[in-house]
Amino acid sequence: MNKAQLFAEYPPEMRAQLLADNASDIREGYLMRHDFTPDEMASLREQYSEIAMSKDDIEQEAKVIAQQYKAKITDKKTELKDLSKSIRQRYSEVKGTAYFLPDQKEGKMYIYDSLGNLVEERRLRPEEKQADIFEINRKAINQ
Repeated sequence: MNKAQLFAEYPPEMRAQLLADNASDIREGYLMRHDFTPDEMASLREQYSEIAMSKDDIEQEAKVIAQQYKAKITDKKTELKDLSKSIRQRYSEVKGTAYFLPDQKEGKMYIYDSLGNLVEERRLRPEEKQADIFEINRKAINQ
């Protein structure tokens, strides 16, 4: 009698009945060791490879999604930064049409928006100052 495999000479269907007839106790759900056959090992390795590749694909998708959300968060941070700056400064900078009106007597340049609101006031630059008739004559004489 071979102790490694009992009733080996009988077909597998009959072995369970012979074992039940000769056993002193039968327990369902008993945890025991099962050595894999070479075919089972190959199947497990193939399954492992498929799961590993699937996991890598999912991780790659997660990275792409994380980058998309990171970009959205960065956009919101920029918006918050701009709003915070505007709130602290109590104004915002906008692009629009500016109208420059010089006041030669006061030596000032007044800058207005399209609604007629004064947005900036500064001193006239040298090229903006209007030359008077005496200054033109002096330049002509000196040349």
